[in-house]
Amino acid sequence: MSSKRTILIKKLKTKAQLYARLRDCNGKSGGCNCISCRRWFPFAELDGGHFIRATHSATAFLEDNINAQCRKCNRFEDGAQHRYYINLVKKIGQERVDALMELEYISKKWTMPELEELLQYYNTKLSAYK
Repeated sequence: MSSKRTILIKKLKTKAQLYARLRDCNGKSGGCNCISCRRWFPFAELDGGHFIRATHSATAFLEDNINAQCRKCNRFEDGAQHRYYINLVKKIGQERVDALMELEYISKKWTMPELEELLQYYNTKLSAYK
């Protein structure tokens, strides 16, 4: 049986990735371009891909680190990192990308209050799209 913390992390991951796709696609209608290959995909065919891997990272739930990404780039091309980087710089600027990269090797064990606060944050963000 999963712990409450594990369940909360799973919910948060789902909500953060959904929010990134909705944000990038301006809602569920239609779709948008993949952050890596720049090809257009319908909303349902996009993942919320991480620039910096989410495992044990302080960047796991940061908005700048999660962007709409096609399944091919995200799942089968190891995130297409070089193209992701180039297009992320175009999208959010070098300064914000550098700030993300400074956090890349910082391991983070999220506390329950932090996870609950982030879940509420993404629930609020998602409510704008309902």
